Amino acid sequence: MNVKKTTRAVGVCATALALSAFLPTTANAATLTASCMTTGANGSVRVPNFHGSTDRIQVGLTAYDSKADGKQARVRLLTKNASGKVTYWSWRAAKGGKGTLKSWKTHAKDDRGIFNVGVQVARFDGSHLVNSCTDWS
Repeated sequence: MNVKKTTRAVGVCATALALSAFLPTTANAATLTASCMTTGANGSVRVPNFHGSTDRIQVGLTAYDSKADGKQARVRLLTKNASGKVTYWSWRAAKGGKGTLKSWKTHAKDDRGIFNVGVQVARFDGSHLVNSCTDWS
């Protein structure tokens, strides 16, 4: 048995345990993510510190245009309330052509509660939706 390696491993574990006592924790919180890819576009949503039934969330959205076709890649947040009703939030566009990656930080508020989040990614030709995909966390 290598005493040096064992002592180092015990020291690392003790340090991690000591640090965890001082770091803030959030009971029952999770980071929710959803992402999908469709022809010419992909995107994602990230909701940190999601506590389940809540009425306000912080949101990170990304959209990427992967095709040189003159169409826009767009992304939007989807939320579900307790009764399963889906809210479709505003589209965000990655304007600029192939290779454009855009990110947004925002929030969503629903007095009926937010119980789940999803993302919809699409490619638009003007105001016409060409193709899309959806993913839920």
